[in-house]
Amino acid sequence: GCCVLDEAHALKRADSARYIRLSRLRSAQRVLLTGTPVQNNTRELLTLLSFMLPATFPPGLASAFAARAAGAEDAAEVRRARRLL
Repeated sequence: GCCVLDEAHALKRADSARYIRLSRLRSAQRVLLTGTPVQNNTRELLTLLSFMLPATFPPGLASAFAARAAGAEDAAEVRRARRLL
């Protein structure tokens, strides 16, 4: 089946209760609808991509980018995210 979610901008945090609950839904396809543009924020973009395509964009990618911005670095995850983007 297909999962269509409106107000997808509410999923921009992978640690939110809404994201966690909705990510448990089983579906072959996920479509996100939103009237709110994605801000110039890599973490938000990766979180939404992770929700739609978790096998391609695992949740750890967004965390790796955030950690790098904070000064820490998981080099393997950052390289993987750069290749995917």
